[in-house]
Amino acid sequence: MLRDPLLPRARSLRALTLLAVAPLCLAPLSVAHADEGDPPPEPIRIALLGVNDFEGSLGASTVKFAGTIEQLRAEHGEDNTLLLLGGDNLGFNTIGHPTLDGNAFAGNADILPTIEVMNALDVAATAVGNHDYHYGAGPLLGEFADDAEFSWLSANTYKSNARVFAAYDTFEVGGVQVAVIGATTRDTPLVNPQALLAGHKFLDPVADVNATAAALKALPDPPEVIVAVYHEGAKFTPGLSTQARIVYNTSADVDAIFTAHTHGVYPPLDADPGSPVTTRPVIQSGHGGTMVGEAVLTLDPVTHEVIGATQDNKPLATASDATLIAQYPRVAAVKSIVDAADANWGPVP
Repeated sequence: MLRDPLLPRARSLRALTLLAVAPLCLAPLSVAHADEGDPPPEPIRIALLGVNDFEGSLGASTVKFAGTIEQLRAEHGEDNTLLLLGGDNLGFNTIGHPTLDGNAFAGNADILPTIEVMNALDVAATAVGNHDYHYGAGPLLGEFADDAEFSWLSANTYKSNARVFAAYDTFEVGGVQVAVIGATTRDTPLVNPQALLAGHKFLDPVADVNATAAALKALPDPPEVIVAVYHEGAKFTPGLSTQARIVYNTSADVDAIFTAHTHGVYPPLDADPGSPVTTRPVIQSGHGGTMVGEAVLTLDPVTHEVIGATQDNKPLATASDATLIAQYPRVAAVKSIVDAADANWGPVP
């Protein structure tokens, strides 16, 4: 039986319950309670890392891809960093071998190396992408979801007027509650046979992200930060296209936006400097794990309101594979997964 997909996982609900019972445990010391003459508390900074359209691109650069994520975690602090995926994680090119797309793994999803790599990197959540349906809705909702140690999110995917996936999940980052909302491109039926979609319908992603953000803000203990992860493009052009609507029409309740699907590279922002909703981070980071998106949010230490933000797309690490493997345990784990896939399915290009 599917749980109510608007609600986050039980572990997140437990976190929200604890926050409701004892909010002072997570709140920084108020200036009003500090001794006179003490310096004010430092602002809180949290780092959101994003990877979009990975498309199963395990290969010779995977160690440096993993190393880039770990370098950024080390820079910002493990507890202050959240890693998100923009969808199309599984794609076409697992180990770069034409016979190793999803169909080869459909009955063996427990060994699907792309999911194992993302588990090893402690991904928190992903939007559902159109290419993630290439293996059919059954594996996506079954083996793939079971094997993944992260949430699959889509606020705008429905079947029989009910959401198929959770609309959002929540995470504690830097001592604040961060809600992540996912959405899926309406192009999904254009690139997948209807038989694979199992009657799933893909409604307006902006409308459903905004409705979910409003519902989150109406909770008794709303999250301090809301992030939207769209598996949809966001081009900085005016107009009524889906891409422009993401930039201009996503609710101001959303503090940062990661996009995907169009394989673009999207900082800098400021499409319209006079509009408050376009001064927040809006990031897309190419495809195939060739760079890692980064949004750093600065929060008031007392109110936890976002008071500043930066964004960037980080190139892959330049350190040697041997150095990255020796320095970061997650990178060593990723290397082992790729090597095992190499041994089982053919040489990595």
